[in-house]
Amino acid sequence: MNLEQKAKVLSDIREAISKEDEEYEKKVGPLKAQRDAVQSEVLEDLKTSGQFSARFSFATITRAVRKTPFVSDESAVMKWLSKNKLKKEYTAVQLTDSFKKLMSEAIKTDKKIDGVEIKETEYLSLTKADETKERRKEYVE
Repeated sequence: MNLEQKAKVLSDIREAISKEDEEYEKKVGPLKAQRDAVQSEVLEDLKTSGQFSARFSFATITRAVRKTPFVSDESAVMKWLSKNKLKKEYTAVQLTDSFKKLMSEAIKTDKKIDGVEIKETEYLSLTKADETKERRKEYVE
């Protein structure tokens, strides 16, 4: 099988997967919505009855909590780290988010920024062919 034939097979497989994914979402979407609604009702019933769990012959349901930390006051965190002598272990010089935009722009204009390396990763991207032009797809992070 030559490259063109392999690319055609790949294209056909991806198209078949896309169709199956669409069918799956059509079938599962309403079930997920129903699941979320019933889950909310069960959670509310547990709360109102003051229960943290309930055991049934088919399953045990338990109220749980997930705690996800995030920084809301960076200066307070820095003071805490300094006070606890942890600043060197948990901090580093950081660049602002706008620097990412500068790096992307430098790649597009072929400018070099000292200390910045460009990692190239090859991957496959499949789009329908435009008969008027042939281009290699380029992705810049």
